Amino acid sequence: MLQLEEGQEPHVGVAEIVTPVGTVVFTTRLGQTVAGGRTSAWQLPSGATVYRWNKQNATVDLIVGRILRRRHYVDRAVTALWVVVWQIHATATTPELELRAQITGMPADADVAPDCGEHLDALTVDSPATTLSMGGPDLELLYAHARIGRHLPQRWTQHLAPTWAHNTTPFSVGISNPGQLTWRLPSLESGESLGLCAAIAWRPTSGYVDNVDTWLLVDYPIDDALEQLLVA
Repeated sequence: MLQLEEGQEPHVGVAEIVTPVGTVVFTTRLGQTVAGGRTSAWQLPSGATVYRWNKQNATVDLIVGRILRRRHYVDRAVTALWVVVWQIHATATTPELELRAQITGMPADADVAPDCGEHLDALTVDSPATTLSMGGPDLELLYAHARIGRHLPQRWTQHLAPTWAHNTTPFSVGISNPGQLTWRLPSLESGESLGLCAAIAWRPTSGYVDNVDTWLLVDYPIDDALEQLLVA
């Protein structure tokens, strides 16, 4: 869990990203308890913002920031890359969790389709002016992180399926319209934490090139995201 500097005064903000094809909003459910909407927010030295919700049995942080240093092979036509990192720390046993990123207010002429890859669940929005991709870890990557106890409790290997094909549990990564990604995850026990990263990238639509660059960018490792967002 991110330690905020003493004496640093928060402002009130909403965890969202405004894009050319709509506004991406983020919500977290701990059973029936919802963490979302307006809350206390702190600006970090990197320019990122951390939004915090203190709930009865957990603290939910959402770290939102724009990535300026990109991978060298990505086309410069990509206009923007944003990453979002959930960090949840349980102070008591929580209900099962649901983490959601949803694009709201999409234009009527936008087409949305799943656009998944190895270790990536994603969707891509194509409009006449903009191509946008949004993605994050798939079930297989979540299981791999839990297996080594990195960013997820190792105990979760008892609950998560190692692959989508073998999944008979209620826990999954779902893509639904309009423009929604949802991670349904097990509960946390007191003292446990989780970290999960999602990314959003967009560029002008081109009829002459494959707009794969946005999709490549949203396969963004959580360690790389934290390195950039939490730089002093």
